Amino acid sequence: MNKKLKSKGFEISLGRTLLRSKDTNKIFIHPPYGEDNFINLANEIERDRLEKPTFGDLVEFVYSALTLNETNIDLKYSIFYSLPYFLMKHGQLLSFTGIYSVNNKGVYIEDFPKLLWCNCGFNRVVFDENNLIERLEKEDKRLRYVPFGFKEGIQTSDEIVKNPFILALCGSGEIAIRRTEMLSEIGKVSFSNFNRSINEKYLISIGYEPGITIIEKARADDSEGDTRGYTFAWMKGDEKNEE
Repeated sequence: MNKKLKSKGFEISLGRTLLRSKDTNKIFIHPPYGEDNFINLANEIERDRLEKPTFGDLVEFVYSALTLNETNIDLKYSIFYSLPYFLMKHGQLLSFTGIYSVNNKGVYIEDFPKLLWCNCGFNRVVFDENNLIERLEKEDKRLRYVPFGFKEGIQTSDEIVKNPFILALCGSGEIAIRRTEMLSEIGKVSFSNFNRSINEKYLISIGYEPGITIIEKARADDSEGDTRGYTFAWMKGDEKNEE
């Protein structure tokens, strides 16, 4: 029988390396996958019949990990706090949410964009530009679009929940709003300004410094090198939790 403790919006199952989100009933799994590139990470997670994390999924996980110190959890279980923090500070925590930045127009955001392995030895992020508008019209929840005009750079806690780009990164619907609230509780958010003179395609990773969550470009492009890092897979929780 597993002993259970509670964090903000989460239930931690001790004795098993599982972390259940009460907002989505997703169960995040330790140890992480990596260090490796996106395609190898994806293959390993799919081989184990688990789910790859989007940026929004990792926001949920990171929020829990960074708020565990507010509980009375036994120090021997502090890996739930220390490991994600270490990976974000010293490496990159990789998500499977992709960005297609269109010069002087806006940003397409897609969960699980297509990845290809090139003979040159690097990954490529593939966006099907021909059907992006059609998919938006059909309200494909994996795809969002945000025109330029949103604030870039460092965001305060109040600005995070009002920023349409951060909201779109976190997903769609009520859960996306909840995830922006999680980010705002952690502290500030920072991301680099977009280069509006070119089109860019890349995946998103999460870094962290005390009080600041850093949204970073994770290259999967043969012209600039292939990002390597870690990630946490998840699985769907049962309707009824074990007692």
